[in-house]
Amino acid sequence: MAFLYNFITSISQRLFVIKAAETPDGEIPDPVIALREKCSQHTACRKYKKRYEVCSERVNKTPGTDETCEEELFDFLHHRDQCVAKELFNYLK
Repeated sequence: MAFLYNFITSISQRLFVIKAAETPDGEIPDPVIALREKCSQHTACRKYKKRYEVCSERVNKTPGTDETCEEELFDFLHHRDQCVAKELFNYLK
């Protein structure tokens, strides 16, 4: 399950062209990362994140299960990304 979450996160990070001041080492900071972390802590998102974590623990403890936590993961990502979208466009070109 963690693989799916990491895959979706990495793909979605590449979809945006971000405007931001360059740091001294020439890198452009990605505000999506900070916004996702901030939005993950909102009350509505925490509920879905907790559901995903509980499901993931249950699946990892049960060998040979066919259960996946896709629904819980997508619910969490959907709510987190709705929150991010409200603020992200302030950073886009």
